[in-house]
Amino acid sequence: MAGGLIGIIIIGLLIWWFIYDYKKKKERVIDGRGYERDGYGMLVHRNVAWKQIYSYPEYPDRFGSYDVHHIDGNKRNNSPENLEILTRAEHITKHGR
Repeated sequence: MAGGLIGIIIIGLLIWWFIYDYKKKKERVIDGRGYERDGYGMLVHRNVAWKQIYSYPEYPDRFGSYDVHHIDGNKRNNSPENLEILTRAEHITKHGR
């Protein structure tokens, strides 16, 4: 009896956590620099680039060593077609600094 109740509680907690996690990932806020962040505070454009663009061996270094550039300059346009992964030096050159 107690084992069944514990199992139900565990399943309930897993369902709650899945729903909570899903909502947090979908939540969006704009930070002070104009970039979108998810409910966990992660930059949305970097998550999109990591999941949909970044691949080895095209990018041999770890992902954190690259910058993600918005091609059209719109920090809220996080579609993969609008993002490109650049080295820091390439990114600085793109922005003419």
